[in-house]
Amino acid sequence: MSMDYDLICVDCKVKIWIAQSGLSGQSFYSDEKGCMEELKAFLFNHIGHNLMFLSEFEDTDNYNEIKW
Repeated sequence: MSMDYDLICVDCKVKIWIAQSGLSGQSFYSDEKGCMEELKAFLFNHIGHNLMFLSEFEDTDNYNEIKW
């Protein structure tokens, strides 16, 4: 079973899916051009904000998801 990971901005209530772990190991979506473009924008848009790296089992349902 795999687990997804999001980077979230607590201040803005937004999240972006950036990683996954499973039987084959851990994957950060650095080879996904769309993900990296959205991640770059996310990081620059949230400078100085409270960011967290959370698993899919954390309560982030009230966060808007940035799609890539």
